[in-house]
Formats: sequence, C-alpha cells, structure tokens
Amino acid sequence: MSDGKSPGELPYLTEAQEDYLRDREESKKYCNVFNADLRRIEECWAELEQPEASWDIRDLRASGKQFPYPFPVQGADYKWTMETRYKVLDNTLLVGHQAMDHLISCYSFCGDYAFAKWRDTPKCKEYFYLAAYCQEKLCHWPIEDPYRVTMEFVSIHRIIQFMMAVIADGEEGFIRQLGEMLMLPEHNIGKPAVRKHADTVGRTTIYLAHGEDKKARRAAEQLLAYEEKRKSLKSQKNRPLTWTCYAQGALAVLDGDEEELDTALRGYVRALRGTGKPVKDLAPYLCAHYAVFLAKMAVRRGMEVTVDTVDCPKELMTTVLTDYSYLDLPKPKDGFPWERKRYDGI
Repeated sequence: MSDGKSPGELPYLTEAQEDYLRDREESKKYCNVFNADLRRIEECWAELEQPEASWDIRDLRASGKQFPYPFPVQGADYKWTMETRYKVLDNTLLVGHQAMDHLISCYSFCGDYAFAKWRDTPKCKEYFYLAAYCQEKLCHWPIEDPYRVTMEFVSIHRIIQFMMAVIADGEEGFIRQLGEMLMLPEHNIGKPAVRKHADTVGRTTIYLAHGEDKKARRAAEQLLAYEEKRKSLKSQKNRPLTWTCYAQGALAVLDGDEEELDTALRGYVRALRGTGKPVKDLAPYLCAHYAVFLAKMAVRRGMEVTVDTVDCPKELMTTVLTDYSYLDLPKPKDGFPWERKRYDGI
C-alpha cells in the first residue's frame, strides 16, 4: 500500500495487515478469529467452574485417571500394529492449567486485534493485563512430572507476557513478581544454546523494566554478541534480524540515543513484517510487542520516539497508571491448587 511516505519510511499499515483487518466477505476466516477467541474465553471460564480445575498432579494421580493413546509398534514379523499406551502425567493434562494457558493465548490475540482493528487502547491493555495475570498464575502451579515437560510454560521463554504487563501499565508489584518468577533458576533448565538466547532476551527485558541499568546493559551486550556470532555461521545466514535490533534498541534506551533507537525500532518492525505482502492462510503480526516495550521504556526516560505504526503505536507507548481491580479475573471455582494446599519445598 502507499501512504505518501518515502520508501525508507514505515507505512502505518502493511498490505497484509490491511487485508487481514478489512471488513469483507472473503476475509471472514481471518476476522472471525477474534470472535472465535471470545467464544473460547467463555469456554475456558466454564471449564474453571469444574472441581477438577483446582487439581494438581497429586490430585490427578489420586483420581486414577489415565490418558490412553495409540502407539505404532513393529512386531517380530516386521508388521506394524497399534498398541495402547498411556501418557505420563503432567500439568498439560490438568483442566485448570489447560484453561489458564488457553486464556493467555486468547487474551493476547484479542489485545492485539482490539487495537489494530478499532484503536481501542484501554481494551487492548485490559486484554494484555489479563494475559499477564494468567501467566503469573501458571508460574505458581506446582511442577511434579518426572520430565518437567511443562517448565517452558513458566520460564523466561514467556517473556512476552511480562512485556504485556508493562505495556498494560500494571501494578509495579505485580510486574516485579511476574519477572522474578519467570527468572527462577528451577524454571530455566534446558539446552544450553536455547537457554542462553532466551535468558539474555528475558533478562534484558526484565532488568530494563525494573530500572536495573547495569544488569540490563550486560544482558543486552551478551544478546548482541550472541546474535553476531550466530550470524557468522553458514547455517544461520538467514537468521532474523529482530533479536539484533532488539539488543541494539535496548542499548540505545540505556544510552539515551534517540537516533539509534529509531533505527533499531524501525529495523525490528521491518524484520517482523517481512515483505508486508499478504500470504495465503498466514496472518500478519498485529503488534510488535518487543518494539512497543522498548519504545515505552524510552518514553518513560524522556526520550522522543518517532515510530508510530499499527503494530508499534504511540498510544501504547504512553504510561497511564491503571487500576485493574475492577476486572473479573479468571480463577478456578474452588481456588488454585496452592490456595487449597501447602506444599513442602514449593
């Protein structure tokens, strides 16, 4: 699309975003995603009314419930047959845990869509706050499965929900607690390369939000060095520029360098948008959360931010202290597991 800007400038909307948000018959499959998520939110609330929504693994194990699934097995005659096996119990099989995780996804998309479609800043922030609230509750859920397969649900990999809490202007105490829980060492165990990347991104974000500049700078420099090293590898020649731009943007915020920040934000948004052309059955990004977060941190420090697009809008960069106590927050009818029991060592 053309909006009169020079080729080097960022259009407010890409063709893909404009097509996605357009009210027309052939785009219903896209626009109906919002309504589908609203229905899914209602379903999750209904699931939280069940007594099982308050269960943890101990409760599930005590109930005797099993989760069979077919598994292909090769016999001595080299013929394949299907054998019934049973899933190892973990938090993904819990009604309450499932509902809260689905709510995170639905609230996140609804927040993106509410602003992109209707420029409804208050509603967008409400949805973001709800997504962050659900994430904080997942962080409390006891992890007792032997393989700790659900650890990623509560690790620093979920940093985007932390960003949503900041963008929503949630209470400082809530934001700080969410950041601390996402950084818990016992929540961040995994493959070194994956862990190192997620750790540097997450710590840069959390420290920057908390005003711990020395720690934020160290983490951002580590992220930038890591990205530069990865880009030098042949296998990583097509590595996206988003993380490099994010690290550069964080350092620009810390340095108070408005020109460098502008370059980093525009680079991040461009990298996220790709060609900006519609791709069949592929939805475009509606919110560049990482760019919005950096811009918000810059504005709080008195810096001027010139970027203003549908996916990185000025409306979300402004800090407006908000009391979300009026919201009806999702919660199992019989309470969360940690509210019902006391766990030793948790």
